[in-house]
Amino acid sequence: VALGLLVLGAIGFLLYQRGRPEPLDSIAVLPFEIRSSDPDGEYISDGITQSISNSLTRLPGLKVIPTSVARDYAGKAMAAQQIGTELGVAAVLTGRIAHRGDTLSIDVELADVREGRLLWGERFNRPLADLLAIQGQIATEVSRRLQTRLSAEDQRRLRSGSTDNPEAYQLYLKGVYFTARFTKDGFDKGRAYFQRALAIDSSYALA
Repeated sequence: VALGLLVLGAIGFLLYQRGRPEPLDSIAVLPFEIRSSDPDGEYISDGITQSISNSLTRLPGLKVIPTSVARDYAGKAMAAQQIGTELGVAAVLTGRIAHRGDTLSIDVELADVREGRLLWGERFNRPLADLLAIQGQIATEVSRRLQTRLSAEDQRRLRSGSTDNPEAYQLYLKGVYFTARFTKDGFDKGRAYFQRALAIDSSYALA
């Protein structure tokens, strides 16, 4: 009887394991689409995409496609599932940004590309000054959807190297935007923005 119970238990465990979905251990953060003519939308899109990717790379066991690779899919009319298949990832994060004056609207969607289903979607309508808080909320929510639970150490990793100053964060995003051009003028402008960010928060490691 004991042997029979062990065999049944083993069979039940194997069936349970087979029925469980594989963990979402990889993601591509695609460049956020700009839905306004405001030129500031470009630095916000590039910067927030890079910031979210940087945050997620600090989580152990999660593969994050480099921003330089994900940028190749900017503006392409392709389904998230197709992009995920080409990049070999389990999840894809997409976003749309509308920036008008001091008002910011960001729509985000996180898709499980293996099963073709939406894991999470939300719209943020906030003042531009809340951009830092929005970025943090997106990174935290994405990590929660990909992993069953965030430990205190995981939460610390998400914030590692960041700042609590919204103005320093926006200056950092502008620095990222200009240095990504890989021109002398871009590097000079980017360095100036990073230095201004550090003047506000000297402990801002990313800057």
